[in-house]
Amino acid sequence: EDVSEASIRRLLVTKGMGVLSETQGLGIVRLAVPAGRELDKVEELKQDPLVEYAEPNYVVHTVAAYEGLDRSDQPSGAGIGASTTCSPVIPDDPRFPDQWNLNRIQAPAAWCITTGSEEVVIAIVNTGVDLDHPELGAKIWTNPGEIPNNGFDDDGNGYIDDARGWDFVNGDDDPDDDYGFGTFVATVAAAEANNSFGIAGISWGARIMAVKVLNAEGRGYSDDLIEGIVYAADKGAEIIDLSLSTCDYSEALQDAVTYAYSQGCLLVAAAG
Repeated sequence: EDVSEASIRRLLVTKGMGVLSETQGLGIVRLAVPAGRELDKVEELKQDPLVEYAEPNYVVHTVAAYEGLDRSDQPSGAGIGASTTCSPVIPDDPRFPDQWNLNRIQAPAAWCITTGSEEVVIAIVNTGVDLDHPELGAKIWTNPGEIPNNGFDDDGNGYIDDARGWDFVNGDDDPDDDYGFGTFVATVAAAEANNSFGIAGISWGARIMAVKVLNAEGRGYSDDLIEGIVYAADKGAEIIDLSLSTCDYSEALQDAVTYAYSQGCLLVAAAG
């Protein structure tokens, strides 16, 4: 049920709160509350008939630390049957033999059918992406509706100069990675392949949309995650990667996921 802005203002004045931001189209409002009273105010709002739900701004973080992972003892997948009739495609990337995971999912067999399309955009909603990474630089998504560095919101989406994605942590147009995990995820998904360098991504053709919602320590909050998911969906990402975690169920986050799904997005989240 729609609630008028006047009713919302009266409610917030009565409860001593102020609006910090709003997620357009979802009716989600981020509020400023007195320090130390966060949980009390959440309970107050839950009791008000004008409020569908209220919750804290939950902490989100990257999945288990990835630095120094040793997977050399994992099975290669050799001998796993494939249902294709064409020959498996083996890229010339020097570290491909170490990528046991690609054999496990029968990627070489799939590559004989398709190596992916640049029409597919994968949004990496995480710590950002190294925009100049040698395996990713040429594959970074660019916003066709935005003119870079002109100081204007050309496409009218509320984000100025978001030519290569958006940094929701710092509120700017530079979603570069200062932690590393988002870049790690992006290369697994779509590193340049068959280029005699580094590793092979699963999709050789897909482009990467950089959406930064976690900081230099791999941590963030649910409000930025929600905004990041909505942004990716609105900018046309076909796939949204959510390689992150939270210990709390969030109704607002569920609304963002439901919205993205309604826009035709495939959302892939960390398990466990």
